[in-house]
Amino acid sequence: MNSFKALSPQVLYTRCDPEQLGVKTTEDLPPLEETLGQGRAVAAVQFGVGIEHEGYNLFCLGPTGIGKHSFIRQFLEETASQQPTPSDWCYVNNFDEAQKPHMMELPAGAASALQADIDHLIDELRSTIPAAFESDDYRARKQVIEDEVKERQGKAFEELRRKAQEKGIAVVRTPTGIVFAPMKDGEILVKQGEADQTLFVLVVGKLAVISKDNEGVDQHVYTMRKEECSGTHPFMNRSNRKATLRALGDATVYTLTRENFEALLDDNPRLAYLVMRALFRVTHANLARVNQESMELTNYITKTHGRY
Repeated sequence: MNSFKALSPQVLYTRCDPEQLGVKTTEDLPPLEETLGQGRAVAAVQFGVGIEHEGYNLFCLGPTGIGKHSFIRQFLEETASQQPTPSDWCYVNNFDEAQKPHMMELPAGAASALQADIDHLIDELRSTIPAAFESDDYRARKQVIEDEVKERQGKAFEELRRKAQEKGIAVVRTPTGIVFAPMKDGEILVKQGEADQTLFVLVVGKLAVISKDNEGVDQHVYTMRKEECSGTHPFMNRSNRKATLRALGDATVYTLTRENFEALLDDNPRLAYLVMRALFRVTHANLARVNQESMELTNYITKTHGRY
């Protein structure tokens, strides 16, 4: 029968004298410059890092806790320290195309300084720009510009009045704006079927829009009020008038012929653009009004609801 001999604690370990190590703690030891027992892995990493072409990557595989990440990072940092310091790359705003910023290369370390300078500049401009618009110099320059604009407006008005007089239209400037030649009660402005391509804008008073029915009888179809216009279709399409316009009481009407408007395209394209924009808005408003009245008439006929 086998027998076992008990061992004393003294023979279960070998005591090491710390004085033989020559250091007090492991912090006094130099860093380990190699990975123990991983010679093939080290050689593979060295080979991979040495490939300086795009499209090559390192993939490290191994058990958890053996220091893969620390080793790779340390190796890359040591390799990078022996290479030239790369430039800083910054993106700056592209004011023409905000979605395509400009790329700018700067010496190493200069990007942070640039960012700090830009932040400082923005802080200064936030206080400097408002102060500039409140200065006496700015107010004086603004007044000069306003005076020049008023002078040009005056000359433009005189030119408009001269051309209006040549066309038999009286134009008068009043404190409330520009007033045009008035019409008397019952006066016919334009007749249905005429080849008239003039745009009429009602400034003061009312105008009756009259159209003949299938039997040739005049029918009052609408009453124009202040700031409404008539003749957009003939004006834009060179067609004949679809209705007769007659003054209901005294009225003031602004007229713009197609020939004068075409001259504006060369002399003042901005004004011509504003006129066309106003025409489209009026046309849209008229269509909306007609649609609303049609719906209300339909509701009335079907005895559901309506204003009639």
